[in-house]
Amino acid sequence: MNFIDSLFDWTLQATIRGSVLALIVMVLQLIFRTTMPARWRYALWLPVVLSLAVPSLLRCRWSMENQFSGFFSYPTSLPFQMEMSRNIAVLHVTEQGRLLLYSWHEVAALIWLTGVMGLLAFSLITYRRTLRRIRHAQVPASSELRDAILEAATCSGLRRTPLLLVSAKVQSPAVTGLFRPVLLLPARFPGEQLTPAETKLVLLHEMTHLKRFDLPVNWFLFFLQTLHCFNPLLWFAFARMRIDRECACDAQVLATSKEDRRAEYGHALLKLESVPGPSEFSLGFIGIRERYQNVRSRIQAIAGYHRPHPAWSILTAGLIVTLLVAGATRAENPAPAGKPESPKKGTPSGPVEISGDTTAYSAKDHTAIASGHARYGQRGMTVTVQADTIRYNPDKHTLEAIGNVTVARVVDLIVGGHVFLDCDTGHIKVSGPHKIILK
Repeated sequence: MNFIDSLFDWTLQATIRGSVLALIVMVLQLIFRTTMPARWRYALWLPVVLSLAVPSLLRCRWSMENQFSGFFSYPTSLPFQMEMSRNIAVLHVTEQGRLLLYSWHEVAALIWLTGVMGLLAFSLITYRRTLRRIRHAQVPASSELRDAILEAATCSGLRRTPLLLVSAKVQSPAVTGLFRPVLLLPARFPGEQLTPAETKLVLLHEMTHLKRFDLPVNWFLFFLQTLHCFNPLLWFAFARMRIDRECACDAQVLATSKEDRRAEYGHALLKLESVPGPSEFSLGFIGIRERYQNVRSRIQAIAGYHRPHPAWSILTAGLIVTLLVAGATRAENPAPAGKPESPKKGTPSGPVEISGDTTAYSAKDHTAIASGHARYGQRGMTVTVQADTIRYNPDKHTLEAIGNVTVARVVDLIVGGHVFLDCDTGHIKVSGPHKIILK
């Protein structure tokens, strides 16, 4: 449970940070609208991705944690422990008479992990089934089509032509794969709809995706979206990111050609719009005809395309650096000179286990009681307590041990009377004769 709790805690803090940055990026895009070049609109999402992906962030005095320290209070690396309320959620009595107490935090972590693993399994199984159906309906490609693909790959700067798969189960051109890219084309492509010039632009669009490494980036973004599947704001942000990716690819296709191809490219996109789009889960497939995409905005971006002014590179780079420094860093709070840092509370993770000759739980007092060879322990915690009687309160996270107490820590504490232990701070109050054994 220790690693699962740590990963869940980090995900919660990363999703807050990523949500704040995503809102800032969307506001900036709304301010600049279509005046900002498509490639830089897409690049603005880089700080969001880094804040969601990097488990350990650098410290900086300009971090937004300095202003909103209450929201961002997680340690720099895994594993770590969070300051969270651990009120009891599940109380389980084993056959051996042991009491297992699970907190709401632990239950939520298990539900989250189950959802993430289920979504990953469903997505990958669906992807494999879709690819299998496409392969079963494969048809041979003409030599003219292969020549056009080779020309588009050369024009885009690819050193290696992707594998070709022409199938009746493909509705519109797309690319897929991770280690070995595959170009997917409909059985009747290009047909009578597209002219040779439009066909070249469509193929160039798919080759540009491969040149820009959009396939591995797409898989990585899917993994991040799965980790944050509980956050609808990030789902919307990832959808906007995919739209900006397509617009950036469109702009690069137009920039590759020396002539003005905006009209032909726009016509090709409109003709492909008349073809039914992907009707099923489309994980791992990137194409010119994306699911749920606003074609009108893409056509407007294509019609208004012009080579960006170099000043946009400087401005957008400054915005990205600012977002990285402010949003993808941690606060720098050095301790004052001459004053040692006060110890932070750390809540151990893992279910609490209380055992003894007799065990009971008082719902009124929210206290677990073990008598006769009583023992308290918790996975991920370095403290084990043995006594005649143990009382544990999960709300206050305090432990009371009475009679012949042994506390196993870095040192062993043997007490004949009464011990009160604060599990958060590790503070121990002792009454009665005691002896400390150094280890």
